[in-house]
Amino acid sequence: TGEVIKVLGDIRTIFIGILLCLLGVGLMYHPDEDLWSYSVGLLFIGIGWNFGFVGASNYQTKTYLPTERFGAEGLADTINLSVTGVAIIISGPLLDAFGFSTYISIFGSVYLLLLVFITVRRFLVSETGQKPTGH
Repeated sequence: TGEVIKVLGDIRTIFIGILLCLLGVGLMYHPDEDLWSYSVGLLFIGIGWNFGFVGASNYQTKTYLPTERFGAEGLADTINLSVTGVAIIISGPLLDAFGFSTYISIFGSVYLLLLVFITVRRFLVSETGQKPTGH
């Protein structure tokens, strides 16, 4: 992923990661719900998550001063692991309460919102004439 970031930049790498996650969600939402769709969907989600996480982590390093490095990275890792822990704890009850289709739709919606956010951000930055960071 590091080589991809060098070629495409942070924001594009994150964007590709989100697209791969959406593709994976789409495959998992396939009406046949067979093992192949599920497995390939998980593969795309895993690769997409890697692109998104590594791209965002690299982008984050450009947002603070070198003296703030350890505190900023520690806070970001704490937030990330805390949210992951909560997601793990509530995933079973959510799946049980709403079913697989609704559960996977939630993730698809989150990925779509992230795509909209990145696209709007890029549009607003280009309208103001500023150069986007992370490239």
